[in-house]
Amino acid sequence: MKLDTELKPGDIVLLKGLGCVLIVVLFMQLLIFPGLNKHEDLSASLEAKTAQKQEMEDTIANMPAVEETIAKQEETLKAAQDQYYGLLENQEIDELVTGVVLNHSLFPVSLSIAETGDAVPDAYFLSALAVAADTAENSDPDTATAELDGGEDSGDSADTVTPVYAQYVHITDVSLTVRGSEDMIRSFLNDIAVDYPGLQVRSFTMQEGTYLNENLDSVDTTTCSCVIAVYTCGDASSTGEETAQ
Repeated sequence: MKLDTELKPGDIVLLKGLGCVLIVVLFMQLLIFPGLNKHEDLSASLEAKTAQKQEMEDTIANMPAVEETIAKQEETLKAAQDQYYGLLENQEIDELVTGVVLNHSLFPVSLSIAETGDAVPDAYFLSALAVAADTAENSDPDTATAELDGGEDSGDSADTVTPVYAQYVHITDVSLTVRGSEDMIRSFLNDIAVDYPGLQVRSFTMQEGTYLNENLDSVDTTTCSCVIAVYTCGDASSTGEETAQ
């Protein structure tokens, strides 16, 4: 049987129709769809840039408030630092504590300085809580409860009222052993508690004993072992100048 390869008019119309469909599909695949994807990418990029621009504008608009906050923090830090020492090197801490010991005519047996860490005296947390409680009494009852209790979202009440300068307060523990009369040692400990707000006696023990002096005479004396906390205040740019007694 011989195949009829001659195209009929209907076949020609059909082939033309398929060619047009193919052209349309290729046009959409090569031009329309890539253009739509690029448009979506550009739209997302535009949204991101717009959000970034708005954030920068908000930051610039809030700059005066930020500068005012920084200025207040610096004033608060300076006021807090007046009762403490600036950042001190170990040698300066040694000279400070040894100087107090020698002022009371005590004999320094040993002195050990621990690493410096960040810490705030408990008295400041209690003071801050008292201020928050006083403020709460004069405010709305619901607000007062939130300020004192901290709420589920605000966390610990002590953290809520932590002084703004807490991050600038540091502590160095000094383990010290001195020898002298009991009255001299008690005067030494009392002097630190009263006249040195930047120092704090954390613990101490006293033990009586008999020792030989330079002339090999037997002498009854008292040995005191104590831990003294040295509080310093300042940031990395502080000069370490003493600001307390």
